[in-house]
Amino acid sequence: MVQQASLDFNSKIFGNIFVRKNKVEYQIDQIQRRLEVTDVLSLRIKEAELREDYNRLLLQEELFWYQKSREQWVKYGDRNTKFFHLQTLVRRNHNRVHGLYVRDGSWSTDPDILQEEALSFYKNLFGTTEEVEVDCLGDVPMPTLSTEACARLIDPVSFAEVKSAVFSMSPFKAPGPDGFQAYFFKEYWEIVGTEIWNIVRSAFLGEFLNPSIMETLIVLIPKIDNPTFMKDFRPISLSYDRVDWRFLESTLIAFGFPIITVNLIMTCVRASSLSIMWNGNRLDSFAPRRGLRQGDPMSPYLFVLCMERLACYISHKVVEGVWKPVSVTRGGPKFSHLMFADDLLLFCQATKSQVQMVMHSLNIFCKASGMKVNLEKSKAFCSKNVTARRRDIFTSVSSIRFALDLGRYLGVNLNHSRTSRASFHSVIEKVRGRLANWKGRLLNKAGRLCLINSVAASIPVYHMQSISKAFGALKDAFSWCVGSLDQSFWFDNWSIEGPIAQDVPFVHISDSDLTIRDVWKDGQWNLHDIFSIIPEDVKQRLNAYNPDLNAGESSGWSWGVASSRLYSARSGYSWLAKRKFDWNEHDNWLWVWRLHIPEKYKFLIWLSLHNAIPTAEFRLGRGLALSSTCHRCQNGSESILHCLRECPSAKEVWTLLGLYSDNSNLHDWLYRGARSGDAFLFFSTIWWIWRSRNHDLFNIDDSWSASKVVSLIRSSVREFHTIFAMHQSLSPLSLCLHWVPPPVHSVKLNCDVSWFAPSGYAGFGCIIRNPDGCWLKGCTGKVEVCSVLFAELYAIWRGLLLAWESGFREVICETDCLEALFLVNQRMLSKDIPEWDLAKHIQEVMNWNWRVSILLIQRTANSVADCMAKAAASVADIHSNWSQPWSELQHLIDLDMTLAN
Repeated sequence: MVQQASLDFNSKIFGNIFVRKNKVEYQIDQIQRRLEVTDVLSLRIKEAELREDYNRLLLQEELFWYQKSREQWVKYGDRNTKFFHLQTLVRRNHNRVHGLYVRDGSWSTDPDILQEEALSFYKNLFGTTEEVEVDCLGDVPMPTLSTEACARLIDPVSFAEVKSAVFSMSPFKAPGPDGFQAYFFKEYWEIVGTEIWNIVRSAFLGEFLNPSIMETLIVLIPKIDNPTFMKDFRPISLSYDRVDWRFLESTLIAFGFPIITVNLIMTCVRASSLSIMWNGNRLDSFAPRRGLRQGDPMSPYLFVLCMERLACYISHKVVEGVWKPVSVTRGGPKFSHLMFADDLLLFCQATKSQVQMVMHSLNIFCKASGMKVNLEKSKAFCSKNVTARRRDIFTSVSSIRFALDLGRYLGVNLNHSRTSRASFHSVIEKVRGRLANWKGRLLNKAGRLCLINSVAASIPVYHMQSISKAFGALKDAFSWCVGSLDQSFWFDNWSIEGPIAQDVPFVHISDSDLTIRDVWKDGQWNLHDIFSIIPEDVKQRLNAYNPDLNAGESSGWSWGVASSRLYSARSGYSWLAKRKFDWNEHDNWLWVWRLHIPEKYKFLIWLSLHNAIPTAEFRLGRGLALSSTCHRCQNGSESILHCLRECPSAKEVWTLLGLYSDNSNLHDWLYRGARSGDAFLFFSTIWWIWRSRNHDLFNIDDSWSASKVVSLIRSSVREFHTIFAMHQSLSPLSLCLHWVPPPVHSVKLNCDVSWFAPSGYAGFGCIIRNPDGCWLKGCTGKVEVCSVLFAELYAIWRGLLLAWESGFREVICETDCLEALFLVNQRMLSKDIPEWDLAKHIQEVMNWNWRVSILLIQRTANSVADCMAKAAASVADIHSNWSQPWSELQHLIDLDMTLAN
């Protein structure tokens, strides 16, 4: 119904974007011609209204081609419709099928015959079932889900979870059979959100699931440059498309999935219907009887579970001693298999019996699952010590040909000799293919830079030859976290900042054997009996650390650079960059690339700072001009500062905008503009002054007035804010700036802390409110902590305990600490993290018999808890419960409700 209504709206009301755009362009041109004769206020108002309409049409036109181009690296909002248009044509031409060899071996270009061939081929592929013996794998030990994991799977799905899942989808991916992309559901979530949640909730409860939801379109994408057979198109896969549903169901049961979850998954798999998209036409739908749908987010996980049964079978054979794995070095670890989805590397000893064992295992698995080994793509490789005769025997047993090398695995060359330039030829070819010449012709320098960065980022950086030095440097950034109280108090690196001995004048001989347990007694540091002199700053550092929290846990490495203690490539790179380049941000160009402005603006600023934009002065220095005189004012040399700031034409624009410039040099002027309250307006003005200068240079009879330049600047600013707001609404992390009441029948818990590092203490505040925004419960307190992250986690823990003890069973907990939320949501916490014990306690509390979720909010939406935490940090009370708020808090609570309404 919505689909048909949308089609009617498009044809009868919305109309043709391109016709409307031409009409508005004509109207603006006519008004501007009249304004050249007489300056009338009503005409200027009409021009402003038409420009608003025109910008809206440009946005719609861009979105139209952006959706069709499916180009993900370039951001919607760049207004390069010509690029999007050509990308759409290239993609369509690449995917269009003009002719193929059909079943009888003849070449056909007849569209009707090709459509019939495609439908028949895929019906046979997905609709044919073969006899399988699910139980032929035998009794193989399998890992099973824990009781806790099963409980999480059958928990009722919340509205917030469904919304989070929808908003995490890419907005402009290919639509389903209904024609709606994810952007539609995000944009109109307030209207459709509740209905979507009800559908998902009923499905998870085992109720009716509308079969139309499982309708799927299969788009054929060529796997090679010039496909000639139907098998040359994705999603042809001897694994995905051949998985037997009985085997899949038995796999889910074997791993211990709850029955209700198994039934839901199998319903989604069995109730699906497929339709082939053939050259833009949708063919008749049919019901598959086997296989997993490529493109379905759930399919990769299901397939990996199926392949895990093969891994368990191989491991079982290794334990039994019938599969002989190989080791890289004498006494080193032994390998029997490596797997990534359907890409397998199998290792065994070079004997006929072992090759037979490998093939027997694969045949048994294929017999149970319905899959087949693609012998054409399979390769075998062995040591140089294996004779040619033995290789021939192995080939006759396995039907797999031997090769000089195994080629690539997961996109990486498996080199069997010294790495050379030729080893990376495939990487060069991949980059060359992605950086097509036609894309460069349609993109300016900023656009080409974005494309290059996108291509470079998509190619894995696996081929690092020299990592030993980097590893040594990274190791310096790790700190040894306390796990045992029997470590040396002085000489072990158990604290966050290194051994204590390095920060004291000397260690008295009587104290040299002290352990942490000797000094830490009854929950505090006993420093009075120590003969060594401990400086005050070291005492403060000790007071901020609590060894009891990690006592009993084994010690381990943690990443000291990040407050979460978890290593990431980003934090490691950032740390290394700071060590190698200890720059002042003001004195380098990094601040330019960190600005939140369009790339073309950044590129212009970067070129200006390098004195590389083609002003008259620049061109004279290169021998490209006869004079450096400014062509606009004919007064003075056209330097970069003259062009952008000092020229009377530029000054008039700055004056009309109310932006008065100073006399500083170029770098300082631009840097101050970047740090100003409205950097986008500042750099947009520079951009349009430069554009105006170039326009006037090449269009002497049609120069732009200062008022027109100002109009273009303001239009750009409005456009920027519109696009920024749009991207914020599409982002899964777009957070509300004010407090939002909880749903009916639930309460909201807000937690925050205030930490004063030198004291080693943090104040925390927790407030519980109902859907009307009224105070229900609150608590404040003071705690000795070692980090801000620990304090945030402690506040969440105390708040959850308060909510439980107060009898609330539907709780939404909010925090403004992303790292705390990350730790709490981690399924597998590392014991090497100092905050591990507290995060584990929070997870245990969340698993009690109630419904609780923890969400991230902006700091501005957490003002009441923040006020409570600051008040708690300044008093001596360890813990206080509050039945009602004090006057300052009540004012903030009232303000929250005013903003919420």
